[in-house]
Amino acid sequence: MLTPFWEYKELICGVDRLYWFGQIIGNILMLIPLGALLRLMCRRLNAIYIGIISCACSVCIELTQYFTGRGLLEFDDIFHNTLGAVIGYFIMKRLLGRLNNASEERRREQG
Repeated sequence: MLTPFWEYKELICGVDRLYWFGQIIGNILMLIPLGALLRLMCRRLNAIYIGIISCACSVCIELTQYFTGRGLLEFDDIFHNTLGAVIGYFIMKRLLGRLNNASEERRREQG
């Protein structure tokens, strides 16, 4: 279904709220590792590039589901997957920043 954000309508107004909450969170969690790994592999990539790459990956996933009949082609899934990858990017960026700060402090203490 290509109706944007219909899952949120189901989450708010629907009967099976736990199911829709799980769908949204599951799709966000699915590509967090991609964003984190892309940050590790190429530090020059910023959040915009991560968003573009992860959106393209998510579109490929959704098209595969559509053509194989194993799922639905949904805008919400593409949005949530992309959001997850960008979250993964920022988590890794923050972790790397903390590691760099800690190593700089150790160098200053030893130096």
